[in-house]
Amino acid sequence: MKATKLPPTRKSNGSPQIDKPIALPALNIGNVKIRVESLSPLIVLRFSEKAQTMMLNKQTGEASAGKELKNPLELFRQAAYKDDQGFLFPAVCFKAACVSCANDIEEKQTEMRRAFHVHGDVGGEFVRIIAPPITSPVTEWDEKFKDELTWEHSHGCSMRMDPVRNASGVADLRFRAFFPTWAMNLSIDYNQNIISLEQLLMLFTVAGFGNGVGEWRVGAKQSKTGTYGRWKIASE
Repeated sequence: MKATKLPPTRKSNGSPQIDKPIALPALNIGNVKIRVESLSPLIVLRFSEKAQTMMLNKQTGEASAGKELKNPLELFRQAAYKDDQGFLFPAVCFKAACVSCANDIEEKQTEMRRAFHVHGDVGGEFVRIIAPPITSPVTEWDEKFKDELTWEHSHGCSMRMDPVRNASGVADLRFRAFFPTWAMNLSIDYNQNIISLEQLLMLFTVAGFGNGVGEWRVGAKQSKTGTYGRWKIASE
């Protein structure tokens, strides 16, 4: 079948309409690198692969070996994000903390979700936790497993246990990675048509003081007593 050639579009005065290239507005993207330092200790609890497997088996009806006894050391080691060089933390948690504090600087959360992105320095997803070595036990578990926790202590991570209640209200124990002192380097891309550098830094300052990241943080929905994971922007 022979293609039919459409006639050119005509203006109201009858002359042909000549197509012109469309000029797209350029995004005004800035980047800033900041270092955040702890105002309070950081508690990390990763949803372990073992827990995911157990949940999947339960939902798919696969047989279970029955209730397993808790292994505190194994549960603690599964609670952290890490690689061969040390411990990591999800970069996106800092964006979530800041977006939830948008109203504190008279900005809209919907706009702040689009205004900036926090990038990790490890695989783009994680930032490295910078923490001084633990030279003396912080918790009783550090003392109990001091020989097994040499690597963790050398990277500033302590072993912590907390009583909690799960979603059904049943009491349980959680073993978590605990960093008494910590810092992280963040790389942030931001749309300067939406937010200025001064506003961005103010947002991170407010979120660090009033929200935090990690477990038992100030802004956690189910915690009214959270004080952990708070930060400040380093003066430099």
